[in-house]
Amino acid sequence: MSQPEYIAALLSIIVGLGLTDLAQSLRELVRPQRTVNWHWLPLLWAATAFLIAVQFWWNSFPFLKEATSAFFLPYLVAFLLLYLTCAFALPDPEWQRPGAEAGGGFSVESLGARAPLDLRAFHFSVSHRRWFFGVFIAFILTSQTSSQIASLFAERSVNP
Repeated sequence: MSQPEYIAALLSIIVGLGLTDLAQSLRELVRPQRTVNWHWLPLLWAATAFLIAVQFWWNSFPFLKEATSAFFLPYLVAFLLLYLTCAFALPDPEWQRPGAEAGGGFSVESLGARAPLDLRAFHFSVSHRRWFFGVFIAFILTSQTSSQIASLFAERSVNP
């Protein structure tokens, strides 16, 4: 295998992990073991993260044909940020609304019942917004930067 093939395999694994995380989170939401208060916005962002992951992975192959160590690191960082974007799109099954405790400091789960998972509360929580949109914006900036670097190297190799 050549160096670009190794790089493509590594980046494909990272994308596969991100898509797997999205699918696993969705699977946990539809399982009948916990009530979910559905909201369309986190599902829309999860679908967007899915489409961006597939599109970015597919469109990265032309750049990887001429892969050099000069733009491998920015591409690797972009793919890792893409993974985190997928991971932060939907809640983990253990997620609880901050401050969702019953009186006396006991959580609803400690009393034997599982609190419903509220997707609206999850999406609009400060910690989720900070992480999801921060990572998403960092992914966009990094992917654009790495694409520009790859384009410059491609032009330089064609026109020495």
